[in-house]
Amino acid sequence: MKVIKMGIIGCGDIANIRYFPSIKELDNFELAGIYDWDAKVSQEMAAKHSVKAYDSLEALLANADIDAVVVCTYHPSHAETALKALAAGKHVLVEKPLCTSYAAALKMKEAAEKSDLIFMALPYDEYPRLEMAKELLSNGTIGKITSVDGMFAHIGPLHAPWFFSKKLAKWGVLADLGVYPISVLSHLFGSAKAVTGFVSSYFNERTSLKGEHIPVEVEDCATAVIKWDDGKTATFRSNWVTCSSKDLSVWDLKFFGNEGILWVNMSSKEYQLVVYSPKKEIAGAEKITFNDFYPCYNIPVPDTGNEHYPVLNGFADAIFSGKKIPLKGASVQRQVHVVEIIEKLYQSSEKGVSLELETRI
Repeated sequence: MKVIKMGIIGCGDIANIRYFPSIKELDNFELAGIYDWDAKVSQEMAAKHSVKAYDSLEALLANADIDAVVVCTYHPSHAETALKALAAGKHVLVEKPLCTSYAAALKMKEAAEKSDLIFMALPYDEYPRLEMAKELLSNGTIGKITSVDGMFAHIGPLHAPWFFSKKLAKWGVLADLGVYPISVLSHLFGSAKAVTGFVSSYFNERTSLKGEHIPVEVEDCATAVIKWDDGKTATFRSNWVTCSSKDLSVWDLKFFGNEGILWVNMSSKEYQLVVYSPKKEIAGAEKITFNDFYPCYNIPVPDTGNEHYPVLNGFADAIFSGKKIPLKGASVQRQVHVVEIIEKLYQSSEKGVSLELETRI
């Protein structure tokens, strides 16, 4: 079986949580090299994983044996790093957010479309509960969808102070947490028409888990309203000021229809998908009372094991088949739309107006 030789660019939390262990455990991949701007981190990770550490991005990309790279660097450097990787002939997987400007996102889209290489852009939204939610919404289980409400929040990335730095992160909570509901909604409903946003910095300073003083230079609270062509609207909040840990976030979406309600509980294992359906039973689901609504149906969601595997397996499937990532999958085209939404949420908050969107998926 062919093995994809991978380079990891950026050796922070996400690389250590998702990519180092998954590459080691999946048969389709081999870790072939790493680079981090911090030479000490590079050497530590190289020793830990028995792999070569490169002293520059260019040196890693010049290695013809490396087939693909994962970009896990600071958010503002995603665009430049991914574009260099494509130009060097590497398949590219970019962590969220795609980048931190709409103009850069369009350049990435253009480069990816001109290339025969695979370009995968996270967030990845094709997890079982979201695919099942998409089917339920599409087949009219709750009737006509009129509105959506969502929340993704926790106490903040106090383990990684760089998230609060304007220079290192550029965008705040919208890039860290808000990007997820925006991406999920674009996966479920396609292109949005317009957005209205409100962002603010609730705290001026924070204290890291190590006791360090952290100046807050980016927004830590955001509220968004998104509208689609059919008149449907979604509201969601994301913040770093809610009393819940990073590992137990408040993360849910509620879909309201004229014949029912669908709860998608991203942080719950017991109630992942719950439907209030007073007019028709849902076969194969447990009938329950949920949030005082009855009859509700707790829909079983298959356990697919390690949630990080589908990301890399999807990347491998695309590379082996030579078929680019589907537009409504983890594609650069869809994430361009997500980036435009985020950028215009900032602009909307500053100007106090609703803004139309240009991109279409």
